[in-house]
Amino acid sequence: MTPLGVLRAVEAYRAARDALQRIPKSRQQGHGKLITYAPELIHWAACRFLPRARLHDESCDFDWDDALRREMRSRVETAVADLVRRYEQLVTPEPGKGTYFRTAPELSLWTELTHGY
Repeated sequence: MTPLGVLRAVEAYRAARDALQRIPKSRQQGHGKLITYAPELIHWAACRFLPRARLHDESCDFDWDDALRREMRSRVETAVADLVRRYEQLVTPEPGKGTYFRTAPELSLWTELTHGY
């Protein structure tokens, strides 16, 4: 681990968090509650485009700052759309019961949501 790698990881997290905070509250209803209750999942999915294997590599020529500035917002929006769509396909709400808290303990749900990332 290097200080540069830690800095890159923190900057990526902050960029993903800031982009997620820009998602309109109207998209956080129904199955969109996934945004409210599992933001770390969205951060993780959005950051998958970064060369994580080279996070601590000081000779890495990947422009981390440019990628975070130019791509993170669209990557977060794509992750939100994809994960909420998958969540909606996997979970059918029961009348009068909260979907998220009923399904969150099921590991299979999270395995399915993250399949392919």
